[in-house]
Amino acid sequence: MWEIKNISTKKRHLDFSSSGQGTFVGTAVYSNEQLLFNQIESIENHGEGEQVFQAIICEHCGYSHCEPGNWIALRKAGKYYLFLPAFDWIIEEEEFLKLEYLPPDYISTNGAIVFTGEHFEQLQKLISPFKEIRGVKSLTGTEASLLYRYDTPLRLFGDLPRIESLKGKES
Repeated sequence: MWEIKNISTKKRHLDFSSSGQGTFVGTAVYSNEQLLFNQIESIENHGEGEQVFQAIICEHCGYSHCEPGNWIALRKAGKYYLFLPAFDWIIEEEEFLKLEYLPPDYISTNGAIVFTGEHFEQLQKLISPFKEIRGVKSLTGTEASLLYRYDTPLRLFGDLPRIESLKGKES
């Protein structure tokens, strides 16, 4: 797990000519020099109130859900906010779609992201779907358990899309 220390933006020129769209100038969001969102103009809130987002959008066409992976869930635990894998979506998908909702590399490598309310307010000003959120979903017990297993050193309990004992499987 790692903490957002700062938030910055940069304009990016994206070449969508392979999809017939030409060049697009978008805004990327960084924290601690790590790219979090590659084009905030294309971020969508997927699902009805589930607060699940594709953070890294296809760089060839700019459409969400074009490329697999790079999905995050926004949650709140106490006074802190988190970006974590969209565990529910990964678990519930049919076998051949489990890889579709894996998290971005920055979460796969460094673990979930924790940040303050101040940082969330900054992100709300930048990312349109975040502006619409009136209350961030609380981290569930299942998500907390899965997050603990996921962030364990050496991925002791396995890696996504399978983490041991995901659905209460008894040993």
